[in-house]
Order: sequence, then structure tokens, then C-alpha cells
Amino acid sequence: MEDTFNINNYIGDGFKKVCNVILDPEEDQFWLYSDIDESIMFDTHSSWLYNIVVDDEIVKHGETGQPLGIRVASGQPWSSTKCRLGRYRRQQGKHDTDATIRQALYEEVKAGRVSIWARRCQVITIPVLIGGVIHETVYEIHKDLEKRYLRDMLEKGGRLPRLNKAHS
Repeated sequence: MEDTFNINNYIGDGFKKVCNVILDPEEDQFWLYSDIDESIMFDTHSSWLYNIVVDDEIVKHGETGQPLGIRVASGQPWSSTKCRLGRYRRQQGKHDTDATIRQALYEEVKAGRVSIWARRCQVITIPVLIGGVIHETVYEIHKDLEKRYLRDMLEKGGRLPRLNKAHS
């Protein structure tokens, strides 16, 4: 594996392991999470980078402007579009990215080789002049930072992580 895709090379940037991914025993096309770091998974912060990792290889690099998970009674994140890892658990549709990724990783998840890592991104409040009045405006860097990581992976590794379709 190319060093560019080794998650261990990004721990110094602030990436931390959120959880392992397992198959739902009742409906094995869906995911459950185990060994959850609840301080990350259920943090209400809404600017994150995340990596889906097989063994130590980053296979999907992404960003979200939502919490990673919203806690429900089961201890799993809510299966909802309101939290990123909740969407990965059960979201499905004909051309849905989440379902496509679950299908692509089925054998690796079944073998217990998949984990999710995340980096909390800084949120900056800046003054912006709107209609002659200064307003405090929140700037979240996750989208720009995701593009920078993908560009770096492409330049150094010659490709994107295998489950990333494109970047701009």
C-alpha cells in the first residue's frame, strides 16, 4: 500500500479512530458500529473530515457539515440524513453513495477489517459586511480541506482512494 493512503500517516493531523464497522446481524446489507469512541461519534460539532479504512488503507475520504452521529437508545447513531455515519448505516437508493460504499465493502466488513476515522475541523467566525452592517459569519473549512487532502493524495499517490469518485 502506498504511504499516501495509510491512515497512520494522518494521525498527526488529528485523525482519530471513531469505530469499527460490522454487519447488522438482522439485515446484513446494513452496518452497525462497534468499539465506538463516543466522545467523537456523538460530538455535536458539525465540521468533520472522515476516512473509511480497510486494514490501514484509506478507501474513502470525505467531509461532512453534520455531526458524525446522533445517539439513539441502541447506542448506535440515528439512521438519518441528519448525521453522516447514520446515513452510512442504512441509507439506500438506486444510485446512493452510501449504499454503493456498503456494497463495495461488504466482504471487508464481514471479515472485520473496516474502521472509520475522523478529524474535527476548525470553525471560524469572521465579520462580514452585509447591507452596510457587520454580521458575524461562521466559516467551516471541511469542504476546502477535503479537496486539499484529495489533491494531495492524487499528486503523491497517483490516484484517489478507491471509493472516491472525483474531486474538484
